[in-house]
Amino acid sequence: MNFEIKDLFVAYGGIHALTSVSLEVREGEIVCLIGANGAGKSTLLRSISGLIKPKKGSIVFNNTEIAGVAPHKIVALGISHSPEGRRVFATLTVGENLLMGSYVLKKKNKATFDFVLETFPILKERLRQYAGTLSGGEQQMLAIGRSLMAEPKLLLLDEPSLGLAPIITKELFSLIKKINEARKISILIVEQNAKAALKLSKRGYVLDVGKITFSGDSKTLQNSPELKESYLGKGA
Repeated sequence: MNFEIKDLFVAYGGIHALTSVSLEVREGEIVCLIGANGAGKSTLLRSISGLIKPKKGSIVFNNTEIAGVAPHKIVALGISHSPEGRRVFATLTVGENLLMGSYVLKKKNKATFDFVLETFPILKERLRQYAGTLSGGEQQMLAIGRSLMAEPKLLLLDEPSLGLAPIITKELFSLIKKINEARKISILIVEQNAKAALKLSKRGYVLDVGKITFSGDSKTLQNSPELKESYLGKGA
């Protein structure tokens, strides 16, 4: 698996949301993208998954240029996106939501379905329950599980800890690590919880007003005085 973005520009009208953004995710890595609200983090993920067409620049996945490619084709190539806010199908059951995640596959893989339920046991208990009745943490697990059903090589996670209690976030990040190790899935995670994201990931990037301002291995970033001041808080 290889994935690289080079000099990506995204604009909304006359406003530049992303300016000359470059990053990469290597085989089997967890890479985090941190930054304040409005920095452009979700815009970047939406550009990768085909929901936004970049003004210019390159997005290469497994030696294929995917910038501007239709979202369903990008999923079929091996990139799944678990969006900010979970976006589960509230009036469908948990089981139906999971099956929706595998819509691009010609043949459904029972082993993948079993892996999702093994990773998130609460979903197995709730298979016939409507997704809209789940707690926030359960919905987030369902959103990630649904993304896994497409059998991705690269998983995009947008703010998975949003609105969750610290104890649930800790459990969720542990499960994300398990997914990475058990299935060898590369992960690009966007997070406002910079401490948790850097602890989880191998490498990280900092996005500030549409530009990458810092990058490096996560331990180095955790010890950066500038990041401690701006993103990690006192005592980091």
